[in-house]
Amino acid sequence: MSSLPSWKSNLIVFILLTLLVVSYFFYEQQSITKSYQHHSRVHSEILAAVVELNIRNAYLTRDTIETLLTGSLANSGRFVAYLNDIDPFSAGELAAFAREAGLAGIGIHDLKNDLLVSGPQGWLPAAGQIGHSANEGLKYLPEQELYLYTLCTSSSCILVGLDTGEIEKMLDDVSVERLLGLLSNLAGIAYVNIVTAEGSHPSVAEYSSFSSSSSGGVVVETILNFQEKDIVVGLYADLFFERMTQLRRRFGVFFSLLFLAGILSSWWLYRVQRQRLEDARDFERRMARQHEAAALGRTTVTITHEMRNPLNAIGIGLQRLELEAAELSSEHRGLVTGMREAVSRTNGIISRLRQYVHSFELAYQEICLVDLLGSLVNLYAQQCKTQGIEVQIRGEKNCVVQGDKNLLGEVFENLVKNGIEAQPDGGYLDIDVTMKEQECVVLLRNGGQLPDTKKQVLLLEPFFTTKAKGTGLGLAISKKIVDAHGGRLELQVDRDEQVFRVVVTLLRRPSHMKSLKT
Repeated sequence: MSSLPSWKSNLIVFILLTLLVVSYFFYEQQSITKSYQHHSRVHSEILAAVVELNIRNAYLTRDTIETLLTGSLANSGRFVAYLNDIDPFSAGELAAFAREAGLAGIGIHDLKNDLLVSGPQGWLPAAGQIGHSANEGLKYLPEQELYLYTLCTSSSCILVGLDTGEIEKMLDDVSVERLLGLLSNLAGIAYVNIVTAEGSHPSVAEYSSFSSSSSGGVVVETILNFQEKDIVVGLYADLFFERMTQLRRRFGVFFSLLFLAGILSSWWLYRVQRQRLEDARDFERRMARQHEAAALGRTTVTITHEMRNPLNAIGIGLQRLELEAAELSSEHRGLVTGMREAVSRTNGIISRLRQYVHSFELAYQEICLVDLLGSLVNLYAQQCKTQGIEVQIRGEKNCVVQGDKNLLGEVFENLVKNGIEAQPDGGYLDIDVTMKEQECVVLLRNGGQLPDTKKQVLLLEPFFTTKAKGTGLGLAISKKIVDAHGGRLELQVDRDEQVFRVVVTLLRRPSHMKSLKT
């Protein structure tokens, strides 16, 4: 199995890293949430323990007070019974005695005569609440805010009442309600309530949740079971949620940077890999061309060595036959002439092939491109006139380059000739020579027949031609000569305007000034 490209491997690594980071973030978020809930439950348990302790203290305080009251009121009742047996009390005397003793009132119920004497007037809640010996003891009457102690003898029942104002104030100070109010006012505590249990709850470690408080904040609520009631503790969680928001924001920034780094690094590796692939392909193409050129060179040497001498011999023989054979008919003489021309063309093809595969030895000199092109156009002036082709040359006389005049002349002659041959039915050939900084640019434009898209990319390749009698070496040799001068030769086809353009860019002074080796 072929390995993945480096940019894909890098992208996969960053995706896996991103998934790992996201998973770790959610794990940390859940861990922090559970830890916070655990701490909230611990604090809630402490508060619940305080509430429970306060409840027990409140019960103990009430029991203690009632025990003390029972003893005190019982003594007062026995003393009143003792005095009443000596000398029965009147209502006024009972009221005075009660006032001196700090009691709410005293009542004596004569069981034999069913007579009730009490003082001060109206302190008893109702006559029906005065019982007999079965009701003896301390009673608390919350509606009347009264502690009532009943002491019964064989002949009477003594009722002693004590007002609960100060006692209730003391009990209120240690009450659960007051404690819950104080706890709810502490910082960080939203509320502490005691409600009737609606059912059995799970253990404390499992029963804690987030909710909204009446003030609009977020609280973590914990419910604890206590004596068939629920203690509901709400702790403010705004700081926790603020920290979680900061954590999410920081994670978002980190995730964005990680994602961006993954995309950019993968894009960079992709570009580098593409560039290396293009360089490798370009190197392979250059190596293939060099191998092709080397093979072509060896083939050319063999062909020229094996064919040039026989061709020369054939040419000389045909020339002698044409000059010395007087008995040849005109038909045979024409045949001989045609054979000599065929031999000459074949010899020319071999010469151009040798020219393509060999290096150029450049003889540098100053060349005015406008003058060079003008002299070449004059050579084809008659042919242009015959075909109806209008030729125009526009340029600057200061466009002078250092180069080999013969070789550059061959290049521009080949381009001019191609432009003329592409328009057998007439047309135009425009030549513009311009100067751009340290370069001279020659632009040749002509109409006529345009190559199709597939053939256009092959025009500069050797042995490719669109002409019936062409060798396919003209443009290839021209490009090689221009490259030898450190320049560029480009072909452009504008199908909208039906124009074929050839752009030749030459340095005014080539940097190498050396021959180009193939």
